[in-house]
Amino acid sequence: MLSRRQLLAAASAGLMLPLIGNGSGTTKRRLLVIYAMGGWDPTWVFTDVLGHPSFFYDQSAQMAEGQAGLPFVDSPDRPAVRTFFERFGAKTSLINGMRVPGLTHPAALKLLMTDSNAPSAPDWASLIAAHASELELPLVVSSGPIFPGPHGAQITRLGQSGQLVKLLDGTALAGSALAAEPLDVSASDAVDAYLSERASQLPESAFTQDYTRALDRVAQLSRLQDQLDLSIEYDEDLSVAERLRPALDCMEAGLSRVVSTAHMGFRSGWDHHSGIEQQSGHYQILFTDLVDILDSMERRPGLAGGSLLDETAVLVCSEMGRAPIVNGAGGKDHWVFTTAMLIGSGVQGGQVIGSYNADFEGQAIDLRTGLVDAQGSLFDSGHLGATLCELMGVPQPAQINGKAPLEAILS
Repeated sequence: MLSRRQLLAAASAGLMLPLIGNGSGTTKRRLLVIYAMGGWDPTWVFTDVLGHPSFFYDQSAQMAEGQAGLPFVDSPDRPAVRTFFERFGAKTSLINGMRVPGLTHPAALKLLMTDSNAPSAPDWASLIAAHASELELPLVVSSGPIFPGPHGAQITRLGQSGQLVKLLDGTALAGSALAAEPLDVSASDAVDAYLSERASQLPESAFTQDYTRALDRVAQLSRLQDQLDLSIEYDEDLSVAERLRPALDCMEAGLSRVVSTAHMGFRSGWDHHSGIEQQSGHYQILFTDLVDILDSMERRPGLAGGSLLDETAVLVCSEMGRAPIVNGAGGKDHWVFTTAMLIGSGVQGGQVIGSYNADFEGQAIDLRTGLVDAQGSLFDSGHLGATLCELMGVPQPAQINGKAPLEAILS
């Protein structure tokens, strides 16, 4: 099996797959999205509410500064948070007070990822991947949600237990409800030829183009199985950083522009209507994984001579925040204001943008400076989408309704 570096060299020489075009830096930039599923509480890491008379917060915490003076909430119970900010603060911007106006998880997740309630509205990852359709795997989903809209043909799910590889080599048939033996090579080639021929006879449409392209991708991936390891052994204790390895391999080799994954913390998600102190453990695991992921990306070569991290923007976010007041069960309920992190390529790091007021509501900001401004805009999921489109050099979709990007975060 080729090493990742050998595979990258072959791709760069044009021997395997097309890479992202040779245009501007935004054209080459990649995107990694990490969703903290369930609604995180920003007060444990991102924003200073220490000493607020009515808010519940971690009594062991204190404010500290990381690399480039980026402030964060520090605690001896979360050493990985300190490690992250001390090492990657200069590459990181925090956006406090982002509004995602959904009170249920499905509604908030849809709005965070699309800024729309329309079932057909694609999420930011799918939109960006649609502008890299020349790649073999424009969007690789390691785990978690996706709203593809009309761009489903651009998406590849790896499967948490390596289902993609089993589908490619036919072994998935043996484990199905109607078990069957995989076809031999000649029969498989005959089926592929038949499907390609039938596809070529269909009337020209977006669907037939996507279908034909999907057949081509399956054939190309099958040929690459001996060169790129997309498998992963399922283990419930496997970290998100380890689960991301095949997806980051694809990104490094120039096969993919966008990768997304869910992060469930240390148990089954961040949604704590009781036992809010469990947020501390979630953040420790999340930031342990973030350090490992960014370390891995720094070691991997990029396409332009630097590292993969030099060419990739990383978004870490959650579909909602938590109310500032503890409920009767010792937890915190859903809240429409939250925090997002942007890290890496194209990001002006070392800064906190936005703020929460005395009621823990987001405040309007000047999108050009990032400063609180009563005459400015209340940053929301649409502005987040506009910012990602600007970062990645793709046109804004109509669903954003012309919302402006956050210029203050763009380097």
